[in-house]
Amino acid sequence: MSTIYPDLLELSFHDDFSGFEAWRDALRVDPGGVSFHVQRDGLTGVLQAGIEYDGARLRLVGFADVPGASEERSRAEVAP
Repeated sequence: MSTIYPDLLELSFHDDFSGFEAWRDALRVDPGGVSFHVQRDGLTGVLQAGIEYDGARLRLVGFADVPGASEERSRAEVAP
């Protein structure tokens, strides 16, 4: 809970998307309502979904490393 958004409960999951997916499934959030983007120069993937559930506003957020992104970036940095 946040004093900035007192009517919003945010559940955030770090390191992989399994926690996000478990809660998305439990809350029956349609996969089509989930957005995906990357941050940290393409190193971190982010899943987000916002829903109303039983009168409460919820936001699910998941963070995970983008597979192979750091390796590709390392090669690009040393390429001529």
